[in-house]
Formats: sequence, C-alpha cells, structure tokens
Amino acid sequence: MTMLFIILFVFVMSLWRAPVVALMPDLTPSDIRSEGNAIINLMGGIGSALGLFAGTIVTAIYCASTGISSKSDEFNELNTFPYVFLLGAVVMIIGMLVILFFVKEPDSRIKVQGEMNQAADAEARRKAEKEAAKAEKEERKKEKLTSGERRSLVFMLMGLFFLFCGTNAVTTFFALFADEILHKTAAQATIMTTAFAAASAVAAIPAGWLGKKFGRKKTILSGLVIFIVAFGAYLLTEILHINALSGALIWIALVVGGAANMFITVNTLPLVLEIGGIDKVGTFTGYYYTATFSAQIATPIIYGIVRMLTGTYMSLFYYCPIAFILSTLCILVVRHGEAIPDEIVEKIKEENED
Repeated sequence: MTMLFIILFVFVMSLWRAPVVALMPDLTPSDIRSEGNAIINLMGGIGSALGLFAGTIVTAIYCASTGISSKSDEFNELNTFPYVFLLGAVVMIIGMLVILFFVKEPDSRIKVQGEMNQAADAEARRKAEKEAAKAEKEERKKEKLTSGERRSLVFMLMGLFFLFCGTNAVTTFFALFADEILHKTAAQATIMTTAFAAASAVAAIPAGWLGKKFGRKKTILSGLVIFIVAFGAYLLTEILHINALSGALIWIALVVGGAANMFITVNTLPLVLEIGGIDKVGTFTGYYYTATFSAQIATPIIYGIVRMLTGTYMSLFYYCPIAFILSTLCILVVRHGEAIPDEIVEKIKEENED
C-alpha cells in the first residue's frame, strides 16, 4: 500500500509541477527568465530546508502538546511520522491557494496579438498588412524547430539528465556516505546536507543575474566546472590520504557545490524554453521535467549498481564528477537558447525609430 501511494504521489506531482513552473515564463519577459527561475529555485531551496527539518519541527510540536520529552522512554518517534506527512500536505495546500487566488495567468496568444495590433497604424495600413502576412508565413515556418535547434534541445536535455544524476546522487546517498566514510550520525549528516541546500538558496538570485549578464550557457558551464573541481579536490585528498584537508574540503565541496548547482539549475529551464519559443512554453517545460525526473528515477538504480560493484560509498565521489563531466560535454554542443541582451534590443529599437 505504501508503494502504491508513493507511485500515485509522484504521478500526481508530475501533473501539476510542470504547469505551475510554466507560469513563470508566461509572467516574465524572455530576458529576465533566469531571474524568474532563480526565484523558483530559491523557494525550492527553502522548501528543501523545511523538508529536511520537518521531523525536528513536528517532534518539537508533538512534545510541546503532549508534555513528553523527546529524550524520555515514553517518547516513540514513530508516533510523529504521520504528522510529518500532514505538515507537507498543509504546505502544499497553502501553495495551491496562493496560486488560485493571487496568480493571474496571462494568455500569451492575446499578448502576441496585441503586439501585432500595435504594429499596424492607419497611415501605413497596406504596408502593415503585407508585413503581417509575411510574419504569419514566417511564424508557420518557425512552428518546427530547425535541425540546429533540435540538436541543441537534445543535447541540453541529455546534459540535464547527467547533471541531475550527479546532484540527486549527492542528496539521496550523502547520509549513507557520511555514516560509512565520515563516521557521522544521522543528525550530523542532515546538517551537512542542509549546508548544500542553504548554499543553493543563497546563490539562486546571483545565479539569475549572472545568467543575464554573461549568458546562460557560460554560467551553466562555470557551475559545472566548479562542481567538478570541488568534488575532485575532495576525492584527491581521500585518494592521497590527506586527512587534515579532507575534513575541511568535504564542507567546502558541499557549500561550493550547492552554489554551483544553482548556477546551473537557474539557467537551464530558461535556456530550454528559449529554444522552443513563447508558443511552446508548456511543451518545453514538460521536456525539461521529463529529463530531470528521468534522472531522479535512474540515479538510485545506476548508483546502486555502482555501490554494489565497488563495495563502498566513497564511489559517490567518483560517480558524481563523471556525471558532471558528461553533462559538460553535452552542454558544450548547445548553440541555442540565449536571451537577446538588452543592449541589442535597444539598438534595434533605435534603428527602427530612425
């Protein structure tokens, strides 16, 4: 029965997650979608932190309401588990109500039509009609992606798959790694994982700004390089048995890796959406989550096999850099998806006015 509910939950979540995220590009212009996606990931980071501490929060409330100390023999942790799920349900319902009452979904088709109507004026009606006919013909051609855009999309989705294989392996198996390799308790491992999530949340807004300033692809690649260097440095200290450095480097790898993760994640969705264009936002958001959810499903299986063959959770720090390197190689092939810089837009406007 538990497995049935897990499957139903994942299925239902897949139905609402992509449409909810697709609201962001509907509400934001193309050139600031990286910042918009940064807000999404910032809230996701806060949600992750809440999820990590849900057990602690519920235990505190449970002990306060019952008068039983969490350290006493009367306390049974199993009694708090249903309330953890209840807390998650309450947070999700609050989120649903916020969207229902405070988010007004614009119709992108009306926006496009309004822009076309503004382009036509009485003095040049004939010219405007001719241009509109030409534009309509061009739009029909654009309905299908070019071979270059298709190639960029495929490699971008492959890059996302390998990226999330690496990051999800960290978040899923780090507690087991910390227990076996670092000899940490479950509470200490949770604190270390929280450092990764907190660094991601702090870096969300700067990551969006960097994506706009220097380009989405460059920001994504810089995040991947930082990830590879941080995790590789820790792995090297373990291979060389430099224990004095490895203890500090694991914290550095988690904090720096968390920030690098946001450099990548914030800019990948806007890049994918830019390839598809405004009329295909929902479809391409679906592509994005198909790639990322596939990685989340595949990672426990793939890394589970790696762990079984190697016999140690130290293999996690071999598996993740390899996944990030494969992601980097895929994203290097991507040639589309950048927003048009503000400077170029202003230059075009000035030329049209002249």
